[in-house]
Amino acid sequence: MKKGKRRIVALFLVIVFCLSGNSMAFAAPPPVQTEGKSDENVDMEPKNNKDILTDDKEDSVTESTTDTQVSEKTDNSEDVGDVESEPTDNITEGNSQKPQENTALKQPETSARPETGKSTEVSEDKESESKTPAANDKKADDKKADDQKEQTSETNLQSQASAASASLSDRAVVPSSQTRILTNFSLGDDSMLWPGSGTEQDPKVQAGKASKDTFIVQAIDSLASINGGGDRFEQLLDYGANTINLKVIARDQVSVTYYRLTIERTKSPQNNTPSGNQFYPIAASAANAEDGGIQGFDKSQKYDYRKVGDPGWTPVPENAAEVTGLSAGEYEIRYGETESMLAGLNSVKVTVPVGTLYTIKTGPWFDSQLQTVRASNIVIPSTATEGSLVTLSATLPSNDLFITKITCKQDVPKGQMYVQTDEPVQCLITPDGSGSYTYQLSFKMVGYNIELAELFYKTGAWYTAELDDTLKMTVNNNITPAVPNDSFTSSGVTYYKDGSTVTSRISLVASGKYTINKVTATDKTTGQEVASNAGDTLTFEITSDVIITADLSIVPADFTELDGLLAQIPTGDIMVLEDASLVEIAPLLALLPNIRTLSGSTIDKVILKNYIDNLKKAVSSMKYRSADLSKIDEQMLRVPADTGIYTPDTVDILNAAVAAAQEPAAQNWDIRRQDEVDALAEALKNAIDGLKKVPAATPAKPELLEKTDSSIKINALAGQEYSIDNDNTWVSDGVFNNLAPASDYRIITRVLETSTSSMSAVSEPLNVTTDKSAVAAPAKPALQKVTVDSITVESVKGQEYSIDNGKSWQDNGVFSGLKPASEYEIITRVKETEVGYASKNSEALKVTTKEKTEPKKTVTKKEDEKKTDTKKENTAAVKTGDTANTGLWILLITLSAGIMVFFTGIKSRKNKES
Repeated sequence: MKKGKRRIVALFLVIVFCLSGNSMAFAAPPPVQTEGKSDENVDMEPKNNKDILTDDKEDSVTESTTDTQVSEKTDNSEDVGDVESEPTDNITEGNSQKPQENTALKQPETSARPETGKSTEVSEDKESESKTPAANDKKADDKKADDQKEQTSETNLQSQASAASASLSDRAVVPSSQTRILTNFSLGDDSMLWPGSGTEQDPKVQAGKASKDTFIVQAIDSLASINGGGDRFEQLLDYGANTINLKVIARDQVSVTYYRLTIERTKSPQNNTPSGNQFYPIAASAANAEDGGIQGFDKSQKYDYRKVGDPGWTPVPENAAEVTGLSAGEYEIRYGETESMLAGLNSVKVTVPVGTLYTIKTGPWFDSQLQTVRASNIVIPSTATEGSLVTLSATLPSNDLFITKITCKQDVPKGQMYVQTDEPVQCLITPDGSGSYTYQLSFKMVGYNIELAELFYKTGAWYTAELDDTLKMTVNNNITPAVPNDSFTSSGVTYYKDGSTVTSRISLVASGKYTINKVTATDKTTGQEVASNAGDTLTFEITSDVIITADLSIVPADFTELDGLLAQIPTGDIMVLEDASLVEIAPLLALLPNIRTLSGSTIDKVILKNYIDNLKKAVSSMKYRSADLSKIDEQMLRVPADTGIYTPDTVDILNAAVAAAQEPAAQNWDIRRQDEVDALAEALKNAIDGLKKVPAATPAKPELLEKTDSSIKINALAGQEYSIDNDNTWVSDGVFNNLAPASDYRIITRVLETSTSSMSAVSEPLNVTTDKSAVAAPAKPALQKVTVDSITVESVKGQEYSIDNGKSWQDNGVFSGLKPASEYEIITRVKETEVGYASKNSEALKVTTKEKTEPKKTVTKKEDEKKTDTKKENTAAVKTGDTANTGLWILLITLSAGIMVFFTGIKSRKNKES
């Protein structure tokens, strides 16, 4: 007991010493060893190793295994000082840490544990330290679900950390050439200090060993890129040597650093220790005989054994439950090497004694009992040595008996005194496939010849209700049957009657770290849930072997002080810090997601306090980069040397801006005031751009030289410009073309800006009206009609016509009242308009009116019809050959024509008179 206390105190002092370092790293805690271990890994590690990055936390509910290791070591060593520290892996990263192959159920973990050494490490490799090595698919599924929850939680925590203080990235100009990196591979504090110049031909190099399967690198500057991707790069590692080439491009897309890392991936260490209670020695017949052995090996696991003092280990044959051919002595047993894990670092000791074979026989009552239960295929060894495991087997038709103990009576001659003991029995019942059951009864052999006198058993089916192995270091499980007689304990195992009701009550081993959310009972064989209940208590009916599990959640640590510190750090973009502060703070911030998983347990409080102390130190010496004054410098170069040519008001504004812009340099402003610096630079720029020269004198109004219907020309003076469109556009030659005819224009002038004066005000305007436009002569008129007294020509719109050589003009081409048979000349021209003069006369159209003639008699229709009728009568009267009336007809026709002409002439005169 005193030794145990000393070891705990010593362990605590080691932890405190660990936490006194200046840095924290994420790595596996030091495994406990009981053997001398070489330090081959140490030579490959840089002196100031820090495992910076961690990724994908295993579980939110974790448990320290340090106490487990110490308690295991306590059984086999005299002092805690015997515990050696296995060289820790250089790479620490959550998902890449493979579960122990020798693990049945994962021990609950914590994300942060102390390591013996300079740095306190928040580790994710605890599952390799105190787990019972067996496979369990259901636990793997549960772990996967927990991992997903944890990853989501970690992402949220990172977001919270980034929001802990205002980001300067949106308002600060930070150095753009930063190419430093952090890795989950311990390579020293500052990647810029690694050997090599960082060029492609001479990259910065580092080397080391690792047991993880994934290499992770993170650029310190979140806007830098690694190998053409983002600011984070991952690569799976093969066993053996791995060469990783990195090309880091800074945010300026110009600065580049090349890295080459050589990592030898080794197998992960096993820190588990086999249980000493599972092994039984087989005594050797003599000190020099090699007929001893060890029993109790799990066929599904790999083991090594060696006699204490021997240099080498011997593997236990696969699927072997025992090792034979051993001589008497003390032996060490450890877990053997697997495909991904090294051989176990810890071992358990078993002593093979020199023993005498003792006989085993059965007594009459024992035989009677076997007959009563109809046992067959009975196998009972005839001899065994003291301390060895004796196994009896038999086939029974049913499984309603549960053997609890066996009476071993000393076999002595009748009448002599004898010793009799009741030995607890391990009872294993399995179906034999034919409807019967195979019973295997094991007990520890006593040190004399024995007669198996009597079997003790319970009737009916009995089952176990055991706590999940992964929780045994975290919680206690108190199971109480509703009926006391419904349970019994044999060989340290409690059994419960089929159909009985039990209550499981879960309690924490150490308070302050977890809360118990739910208790669940699961069928041990099928993995199906039997019952569950919120809280720490579950009552259910026993119908099979069950495993009791508890859903735990970590009670978070008090991060109030941490949050206050983070508020002082520009977590949004730490590139605003000077390099010295950057190198010190960046690794601490990389640990933040893991620190956020710490609980309120005592050891986690120590870790948190150490982290906060380190962060306080970093914050107290934290320095921001100087503000970037390049924009102010750029504007200062633009300030004119001579301000006498500018107006006093604008010079005053400039002088004030210059004075303000000089303050950042004089007062050593840092990058936190970069927005103010930029504002001062902008104000100085505006003041310079706003300088106004004293204006030149106002010139006289422009002088007209000439004008036309479409242009105006002004007397252009040197150094002046002219505008005709109310100051919209200006010309220097004083010529304005493409103007509208007969239009009024307002022309102004002003003096141009010079090196000593600004532009003058505009002059008094010169008002000018352009001439009307001249129009070309049209074609000669086109004749349409002519009579004895009139002429008509084609009328064209916009033209006018004259028949008296331009003395008079008319708008249409009809001329009447003319003399018959007279010649006339008709001309035309385009009429004068508001914007155009009348055109020249066209070529003359010569036209002669028609002559005047006497009118002819016009025969009416009636007269014509009458004459026709008369003609018909005369024709009818005249016979063929009758010519006596020919002259008469000629006379009549002539007379009629004359009468018609006469009447026609009278009618024509009447028309004229009218």
